[in-house]
Amino acid sequence: VGRATELSRLEGIFSACTGDSEARAVIVLGPAGAGKSRLRRELVEQIQRRGARATILSGHADAIGQSSPFGPIADAIRDAAGIHEAEPLEVRRQKLTARLRRHLDGERLARVATFLGELIRAPFPDDDNAELRAARQNAQLMGDATQAAWEDWLTAEAHAGPVVLILEDLHWADAATVQMIDATLRNLRDLPLM
Repeated sequence: VGRATELSRLEGIFSACTGDSEARAVIVLGPAGAGKSRLRRELVEQIQRRGARATILSGHADAIGQSSPFGPIADAIRDAAGIHEAEPLEVRRQKLTARLRRHLDGERLARVATFLGELIRAPFPDDDNAELRAARQNAQLMGDATQAAWEDWLTAEAHAGPVVLILEDLHWADAATVQMIDATLRNLRDLPLM
């Protein structure tokens, strides 16, 4: 109630994003209880009602996980794959791979699953994977490979339809998460990513 203007603006940005195939970022600000979460729910419902085959990814940052690198992004990946952290490792790997297989295959699927698996605490073995072994020994290599895997997945999803990434309470996120999102928006600027 009382958020029709804001909802209309968000719908307009989504339409422009999909129509122009151009990445867009929106920051919704307001005090606790102002209706930000409700606005998010309404936007998602409107997008789904339109039948806009959009992929909705949703992650959440919190004060406790503030120091957890990429926590909200990992949360969005786990949510998309239906992964629960308490599940056995093999189940988490299978669910991640199954979700990624919707738009990826072959070596690209294996590489993206491997590095997103690292991000969501569902690591794959590195016995036959020199790239993964090297990345596990070098934080810069791991960061670059993880960013590339994330962007490859989003690119594949965006070629199938618009992608809406919702990160709630971003003010609690670590700097690495914000930098990753910033790089993603720059690198995927010609895709329907909101």
